[in-house]
Amino acid sequence: MNRSARRRRLLGAGAVSTAAVVGLSLTAGPAVPAPADPADSRVAAAVQAEGFDPAAFADPAGDTRPMVYWYWTGNVTPAVVDAQMAELRDKGINEAVLFPYGGDKMQPAFFTEAWFDIVEHVLREAERTGMRIWLYNDSNFPSGKAGGIIANGGTVGDKTYEPSPELRLKALQRSTLVVEGPTTIDPAESSGLSVTEGRLVVDGALREGAHPVVAGSAWTDYTVSGKVRLTASGAQLMVRSSADGREGYLVDVDVKGRASVWRVDGDERTRLTTGVPTPGFHPRSEQTINVTVSGDQIKPVINRTTQPVAVDATYPTGAPAVSAEYGGVGIEDAVEGLQRVTWGNLTVTGPAGGELWSRTFDSAVDIGEFGGPTVRVEGAVAAAARPAGSTAGEDLVELTEELEDGSWHVPAGRWMVDTYGTAVLKDDTSGYHRGYLDLLDPDATDRLLEVVQGEYVRRFGWAMGTVVPGFWDDEPFISSAEPWPFKRLPWSDSLAGLVEEAGATPGIAYTAAFDQLGRAGERHSGAYWRAVNNAFATNYYQRQAEWMDDHGLQLITNPLLDEESPQQRMHSTGDLAKNNQYAQVPGTDMITEDYTAGRQTTLGRNAAAAAHHSGAEMALSEVFGNSGWDVAPEYMHATIGALATRGINSFALHALWTDEQQVYFAPPFGPSSTFWDAMGDVDAWIGRVSELGRGESLARTALLQPQRAAEQTRTTDEEHELDARLSGAAYALERGQVDFDLVSDGSFSRDARTRFHARPRSGRLQVGAATYDMVVVPSTPVLDLETVRTLQELVRTGGRVVAVGALPEHEARGRDAALATALDALFGGASGSWTRRGAGQVAVVGDNEALPHLARAAGTAAAELAPAAPAVRVLRTGRGDDVAYLVNNESGAAVATAATLPTDGVPEVWDPRTGSTDAATTYDEGGTGETIVPLELDPYETIAIVFRDGATSGPHLVDDALEVEAAELDVDPASLLATLVVPEPGTSALVARHKGKTYRGEVTVTDELRPIAVDGPWTVRLERDGETARPTELGSWTAIDPKFSGSAVYKTTLELTGAELADRRLLLDLGKVGDLAVVTINGVELPRLLWSPYLVDATDALRPGENAIEVRVTNTLQNRRTNRPLPSGLLGPVTLRPEAVVDVRLR
Repeated sequence: MNRSARRRRLLGAGAVSTAAVVGLSLTAGPAVPAPADPADSRVAAAVQAEGFDPAAFADPAGDTRPMVYWYWTGNVTPAVVDAQMAELRDKGINEAVLFPYGGDKMQPAFFTEAWFDIVEHVLREAERTGMRIWLYNDSNFPSGKAGGIIANGGTVGDKTYEPSPELRLKALQRSTLVVEGPTTIDPAESSGLSVTEGRLVVDGALREGAHPVVAGSAWTDYTVSGKVRLTASGAQLMVRSSADGREGYLVDVDVKGRASVWRVDGDERTRLTTGVPTPGFHPRSEQTINVTVSGDQIKPVINRTTQPVAVDATYPTGAPAVSAEYGGVGIEDAVEGLQRVTWGNLTVTGPAGGELWSRTFDSAVDIGEFGGPTVRVEGAVAAAARPAGSTAGEDLVELTEELEDGSWHVPAGRWMVDTYGTAVLKDDTSGYHRGYLDLLDPDATDRLLEVVQGEYVRRFGWAMGTVVPGFWDDEPFISSAEPWPFKRLPWSDSLAGLVEEAGATPGIAYTAAFDQLGRAGERHSGAYWRAVNNAFATNYYQRQAEWMDDHGLQLITNPLLDEESPQQRMHSTGDLAKNNQYAQVPGTDMITEDYTAGRQTTLGRNAAAAAHHSGAEMALSEVFGNSGWDVAPEYMHATIGALATRGINSFALHALWTDEQQVYFAPPFGPSSTFWDAMGDVDAWIGRVSELGRGESLARTALLQPQRAAEQTRTTDEEHELDARLSGAAYALERGQVDFDLVSDGSFSRDARTRFHARPRSGRLQVGAATYDMVVVPSTPVLDLETVRTLQELVRTGGRVVAVGALPEHEARGRDAALATALDALFGGASGSWTRRGAGQVAVVGDNEALPHLARAAGTAAAELAPAAPAVRVLRTGRGDDVAYLVNNESGAAVATAATLPTDGVPEVWDPRTGSTDAATTYDEGGTGETIVPLELDPYETIAIVFRDGATSGPHLVDDALEVEAAELDVDPASLLATLVVPEPGTSALVARHKGKTYRGEVTVTDELRPIAVDGPWTVRLERDGETARPTELGSWTAIDPKFSGSAVYKTTLELTGAELADRRLLLDLGKVGDLAVVTINGVELPRLLWSPYLVDATDALRPGENAIEVRVTNTLQNRRTNRPLPSGLLGPVTLRPEAVVDVRLR
């Protein structure tokens, strides 16, 4: 809490802080304008020009309170949905995301007529009760499959959709041929093998059959072993194979690790053995396959499981061979299809153990070790060649045009020719990716919009734009994405043109994306990833957002793995800045372990920056999905506060389940939750925090996000140092209370696929609706020349630019010399402090820790704290002439400091916990354009200091030397009368100011203010049938029942004398609580305690004599639903903490 944070009626009951300096209230004179009528204030709150509205803050509107993910599972009936909608409204939640999750077990089934009937029922009920329902755009997450209707066909209403397998997810398929020149080849003819990331890829989609080791044609007895990853269709290895792979012994391994042996006689197969399951075998994990052939015996071993031995003497000699065919037929848990396996190594040893042959596939040159017939890559889309063994991108030769000619004249020497076909990716084993589509293809996106969103609009047009604000898009992915099974480099029809737009050619770019080929290879690989990113952003995200605009709707984006940094997330979600730039509501999510309380994060910053650039009102985060049964308001308030001060101002709680017995991702937010009765308080708190974040972003610092560098170094920077440097700069700015936005270098270079370009104007940088005075360039090895020229223009007109670390050496398109010249012109001679350069200033610093100092010198910091408080985050938001500073303590320790805020006026403390909006009674007009406000923040606390236009200054304390808890000041002609609440004995001077006059006085507290232990005896009663109160020591109720989740009531009495009550405020401190509590004293229920410190003002409820104290404590569902019980209940110690109430005359 903040020393100027809380206005309370003196000695009134209410939740308070353990901090020594909490809140000062002011009663002399009108401190703020009279609030508008509440009905009008809701409108004013949504209009930036009309300022921050206390009434809208105290009672947040429905669109600022959280919405809820509403998972539909089980049997969804009108009675179920009506009851749950009523529960939501009762807790102040008026918006939900209707999200089908139940799959085949859900009734009614997705997109049946019964489905649309229940959806219409919900929308009509929402219309009747003033709720809003966002619709999810698929049958389950992730978005991008339309419930399989597009890929597999289906009927919706009176429309029948034919299967469109050509719209399924696609990937590049590489085949490499090693050839000796001079000669002439057809680049479309290849081996059917490739090497990727140090693994040999054997793909039956390129060529079915065996690829024998050429050197082994005369071998007889040997053991072949290797490490392999396989698909759900199985894997194969041959021994004693003929040179063409059509004869020998085939060892076929299925998804259970069963190795069956077949004799292959051309087109004929004879089963010799049937394998047995291998314990712990999983097709997507690396497995070890050993096959020994000795005399007439073939002996497979999978991992350590010996398989049945085959006996056959037909083929006494022949080579080992890798193989892939159509597999999985009739095998439980298998997927029928062409096998694709990757080998990490292969080794062949003789009977005596000596090595006959071994390869680890560090280079594609190893493909030359395998024989068998070549194959024509049908529909090849690109090709490139390089000298065998070359790791230099400069050596690449583009052969895509030669594919059309069917001929390439191979120069002298040994060459590797990479030919690229395409693969349609299909894995319908899971509903998550069943029928998944190629989202780089605009035709796929158009079909998605037609089948799902279009169907909803056709049926419920009356609700669109009102009851239904829009659609939620959730974690769509591309073929290389984690965590899905494909993990292949993406391809789509539009990619070749986009590669050329990015400055490369297809064959060379694809090869560089597969392999690490030096600096030139980085540029070509970067062109590939830029093409993929542009295709995803343009053909999926932009297309959806524009469709929404055309239909008067809004798109909420929630990209996959957006919690990661640019390099790490690229293969899953592309370029996040481009994905979010068109969204009406840019979004993110905090799920599983995405956020750890007290740990810095960049989560939410991309969505917030996108909203600031587009002028969108909201930046949204889904929160708490799969975060665990132990999620309690304590963690919720830490997380929400942290995200809010990073720019998130709308939240979706994950999740309410229609069948609360089927909770797949804890915690649930519904009646099954143990603390559902407290959610009204929590939701109001979230709404108030969100309300303070709605308005114009006043961040004046831009942190350049080096997207070109991320694209070019995604694979070569294996430790992701670029990501770490970007995050390091962000974290240093946060620790120095510098609010900032991430701005992609695409804005600076004016990339044609970037919506908002950076435009220097009179020393300021305009990016869409946002304006910046200072740009931070984090340490990066790559920058494009156009970005530097924009930075030069900014500095020339009066702006500021600081670079961290060594200046970039590489220009994105290879213009390294021009980059060096431009950087020298911009930064030459600059030091760690601001250096004049034209009308602007520049600096170059060795590390990120210097950034806050430079921001303060530039006047772009949101606050300056003394003493420094690195855990404090500050976000500025403006509405009209009003300014709000949202302040969060992102740590588990209390923080005491004073904030110098760059705003003149009367600071008001807006407390999200209570909804109070009172003028501070301790602050100092620090000088022109700034105000000093003392802060004392509880662990993880979030408050706001608001300056409203027209607020008039009343009498207020200036000097913060005295530790007081609350104050009221009354004015007479010659003096001020201060009524103070002081937590410690002693004597201190007071200084106050009113209408330009300074008043001084002294306060003395002689009361020793010793804490009063509330040590029982206590009783406890678990709230369940058959329980009675039992004596107890304070501590976890898990000693009684480790599986109990719910509430328990603790009772005791406390004797107090009149002297212990006189001239005192008395705070009841519960100590440790697991997890939230309500205190009742003498029948008076005090405000609910949701998180630490568990401290409540008990003054008005206490009386001389015996006092009955009752504490109702509620834990989470963790104990009931897991085998890891947590401490629960009233852990204590419980203490009554007195504070002195004194009157002081200041003159």
